Amino acid sequence: MPAILNQTSQYQQIANAHSVELYNKAKAAEDAFQTLVQYNFESVGSMPTPIDWTAPTGVIFRFDSSSSELQYGGTAYSALTPAQKREFFQYLPKFIQFCLETYDDTYSL
Repeated sequence: MPAILNQTSQYQQIANAHSVELYNKAKAAEDAFQTLVQYNFESVGSMPTPIDWTAPTGVIFRFDSSSSELQYGGTAYSALTPAQKREFFQYLPKFIQFCLETYDDTYSL
């Protein structure tokens, strides 16, 4: 039996890979928000809210459990421009770390 031909062109493969990358970024932003919302180390307490942190660029990250997304410069992740999303992901790990340090300070851990 002959092998099945791959009927997806290289251009379609490039487009599909791009779509996967965009979905992964949106999922990462959602996961970061949900991680903070659900964080409760050994039932000590939930993440304090709101938490603001200023990135080196001068733009403020915000976690607020009453919203549905992290904010960057007063704008929800889903409404950011492509340039803002690049900056968002550049500083997201530092923001998460700042939130956890704030958690520790709040609960004297």
